[in-house]
Amino acid sequence: MNLIQKLNLDHRATPLLLALLTGAGAASLAGCDAGDPAAPPAATDDHDHDQDHPGGPDHDHDGDDHDGDDHDHEEGMAGDDHHGEENVALGSFSIGDISAEAWQGHGEAAPGKELHLVLALSPDDAGASVVRVWIGTEDRLASIVSRAAYDAEHGDYDAHAMAPIPLPEDARWWIEVERPDGTIVTGSIPVV
Repeated sequence: MNLIQKLNLDHRATPLLLALLTGAGAASLAGCDAGDPAAPPAATDDHDHDQDHPGGPDHDHDGDDHDGDDHDHEEGMAGDDHHGEENVALGSFSIGDISAEAWQGHGEAAPGKELHLVLALSPDDAGASVVRVWIGTEDRLASIVSRAAYDAEHGDYDAHAMAPIPLPEDARWWIEVERPDGTIVTGSIPVV
């Protein structure tokens, strides 16, 4: 027994039923035309990582490739200009047996705000590790985990992470380092 027979429909109703279903399907797809200027834009990463420094050089972190680097560098600072007027030194801490130093950019933490983390690991693994970061609590509840990009020019990792909503009172930067051999170590430092 086919669907038409199960629904107890007359065979003459079949073309009408098919026409209705086809028309409904076509109408629902009409709003999906990518060329329609009235259609809402698709979800994208609609922000950039430009850093405009008052009275100083500007640069951006789109793609974190730092090609066309247009800022000066001071010797002895991991991440160089990353640690200028906009970034706050968070200090040194340990991630398992790795020594780390971190800086936070984009201001103070607030619920839903994107922050920038610059992370220098010692010994420098030249980007061989996978580094993931999140803001919040160790259990990652309500947090968005971001993967850091290794910046070979500066010898550090750069990451952007969104502060969770609500932002826990004891929120911290959590850093997970996955080494090439598969071992994973985790550490944290308070968020500013």
